[in-house]
Amino acid sequence: MMEELEGVKQSGKFRFAASGKDLHGELTLAGSKTSIYLQDSDFFDAFPKPRRYITGVLLDLTRVTLIDCITMSGTGSRSRGVERYHFASLFPHFVL
Repeated sequence: MMEELEGVKQSGKFRFAASGKDLHGELTLAGSKTSIYLQDSDFFDAFPKPRRYITGVLLDLTRVTLIDCITMSGTGSRSRGVERYHFASLFPHFVL
């Protein structure tokens, strides 16, 4: 199933195993350039320790597990008026 998604961006809901926090995100499957972008209105720790994996459900209901994730950038913040959001990009070594 994952081969069918190669080169595609898929949005979904993702959860850090350590914190149990649900985040909105976009998974880009692109071989060695695979990444996940996560965003939330609340601050979150983009350095998932000690368990560096993320589980998720894509909008098409495909369940994914991202293993051995390392932070590429983040946690950053942006605001527009009084609204604020936090974001990060991670690289998963394995996607199941």
